[in-house]
Amino acid sequence: MPLDVSDIAIIRRIGEDLPRAPVVVALVPAEEASARRAAHARLTARRLGLADEEIALAADPAGRPVLLGREGVFLSRAARDGLAALCVADRPVGVDLERATPGEVPWNVLLPGEARLLERLGPQAFPSLWTVKEAALKALGLGFLKGPEAVMVGRDADGRWTASDAAGRRTLQVVLVQPDPGWTLAVVTADGPSVTSPD
Repeated sequence: MPLDVSDIAIIRRIGEDLPRAPVVVALVPAEEASARRAAHARLTARRLGLADEEIALAADPAGRPVLLGREGVFLSRAARDGLAALCVADRPVGVDLERATPGEVPWNVLLPGEARLLERLGPQAFPSLWTVKEAALKALGLGFLKGPEAVMVGRDADGRWTASDAAGRRTLQVVLVQPDPGWTLAVVTADGPSVTSPD
């Protein structure tokens, strides 16, 4: 099922009643890793209608947060400059959050197609490309296990950001938004159809 911006609820406070969207992202201030983990557990509990003490989070070998003892609930988180993006979804998901200000482009970590895309779009597009790339790695469950070359990011004919595994066998669903001025948030799901790359 394609992911659309209408499938994502972005909230600023973890309250008792959460939107019933397939993907919920809480953007909350959180400096410390322990505060991010606690807020993520609270968001997960609210999303599932459980008490906070019924939620046990851990990390898989790739560093991805997982909910212990429950199937069909997928988590992802990112943090930058004191802001955290905490995600709970009904499908494999990756989320990343970056400042939207361009800096020096690390051309050496880009795949050739990505470098050509940035040459065409300009360095101001790098924060968006990188945010999608990091979220895609998380959605595929690769996290820290693989380098950025494991994912290919591009744009389709309509200018929407796209992502797939670098072999082109698995297409991912990408939504990129600016939740606040100066920030870029990517939500990527791995529930897209598998595709066969040409030989």
